[in-house]
Amino acid sequence: MSFSKKIIAGVAAVATLAALAPAVAMAEGNQNQNSAVSTQSDSTIVEVSFYAADGTFIQNVGNPKGTAFSLFSSSAKAPSIEGKTFTGWAYSEGTMLKETEQVFTNISVYATYADTPAQDDNTQYTVSFYAGTDKLIQTVGYYAKDHFKFSTYAAGIQAPAVEGKIFTGWGFASNDGDVAVDPDAEVTGNWAVYAMYKDAPTEDDTTQNVVSFYAGTDKLIQTVGYYAKDHFKFSQYALGIQAPAVEGKTFTGWGFASNDGDVPVDPDMVVTGNWAVYAMYKDAPTDDSKKDDSKPADTTKKNDTKGNTKKTVAQKIKKAVLGNTGATVGGVAVFAVLALLGFAGITVLRKRA
Repeated sequence: MSFSKKIIAGVAAVATLAALAPAVAMAEGNQNQNSAVSTQSDSTIVEVSFYAADGTFIQNVGNPKGTAFSLFSSSAKAPSIEGKTFTGWAYSEGTMLKETEQVFTNISVYATYADTPAQDDNTQYTVSFYAGTDKLIQTVGYYAKDHFKFSTYAAGIQAPAVEGKIFTGWGFASNDGDVAVDPDAEVTGNWAVYAMYKDAPTEDDTTQNVVSFYAGTDKLIQTVGYYAKDHFKFSQYALGIQAPAVEGKTFTGWGFASNDGDVPVDPDMVVTGNWAVYAMYKDAPTDDSKKDDSKPADTTKKNDTKGNTKKTVAQKIKKAVLGNTGATVGGVAVFAVLALLGFAGITVLRKRA
């Protein structure tokens, strides 16, 4: 081929390429557009495997390729750890995943945590103890951080006594009645609790209170018993009990034995159990009655002797007169003698005066 022909052929080829160029460009553009559409409509499913901090498997979550991580993590629940706060999910090397980050392949992530901020040391939980709906007995408080049980708060709190009732513990008030508080329950806030009671059991009718009466440390005189429900006084038990006589001593009553000596029992005291009591004595007073009684006896005897003496003299005079002059004269003589005696008596009284 000649040189001129070569030039003409080259020009023709260039012209042909120039003519084909728009068509080729359009074809490439259509191909790229199709590729983009194919990428956006990719329905391939990828999975995220969730693990606890210690490596324990939790679950797998699948979504279409390119889905944001938040859609995966919303289905996974990180386990709770006491004293820790969950902070998010991370790769094994520690890189945290953002919620907006797209996932294009299968990955594994792990729960991460941070220490929970320490509770304020000044925070206190209080328990208010009530005897009734509005009668406050006492309020007890402890630091919340110490996590004390209810039994610690209730230690030493005295519920008031109620006649015929027995205290059973503390409870929360409710519409259905008081709900008992478990002594081992941890106090988790400010509580109000109320004393709870139940009816006391009926006293057994056959129960007896017995009093044993002793003459000495081990010499039993008698035992007396009555039903406890009758609430008899000690005087009823002691009725008719005879303490033995002790020479030179006087019985003073019954007493309880003690290291400091017998303690007298109040006769009006109600016997409340089985008692042991002992006879008590004191020294008897000295007897001076014999010495005092001898004086009146001696005086009487002397007076009687004087009277008898006067009588004997009068009789002798009367007898002598009657023997000499007769009864009439005797009567006059007796009268004279009596007058004489009377005069003598007056004389004696005057001398004494």
